[in-house]
Amino acid sequence: MLLIAVLSASEDGGAPSASEPVLTRAPELIEEVLPTYPDEAIAAGIEGDVQVQLTIETDGSSGDLQVVAGLGHGCDEAALNAARELRFTPAEVDDQVQAIRIVYTFSF
Repeated sequence: MLLIAVLSASEDGGAPSASEPVLTRAPELIEEVLPTYPDEAIAAGIEGDVQVQLTIETDGSSGDLQVVAGLGHGCDEAALNAARELRFTPAEVDDQVQAIRIVYTFSF
C-alpha cells in the first residue's frame, strides 16, 4: 500500500505557490525490497504491518525514513532497512521532478 503526499512549497522551504500543487506523475516502484522477518517476531507469533514514512528523492532513492505505525520485536528495524533500499521513478509535481513524502507499508 502506498500513500502519497505532495510537499507544498512552504513545506520544502520554497516560496508558497498561488495554487495547490498537483501530482502530475506518480512515482512507480522499480526496485522492491522485502524486509527480513525477525526471528524474535516469528518466535512471538507477531504478524501485521509496519508503515514507514519516507521521502522519494528526485533521483528515486528513499530518504528521511520514519516508522509511523510499528509492530516492535525487530519488525520496525527490518522495515526501515528494507525501505532504505527501495527505488522509485521520480515523481512530478506540476510537471516538474520533485521530492515527495509517502507512507509505504511492509507486511510481516
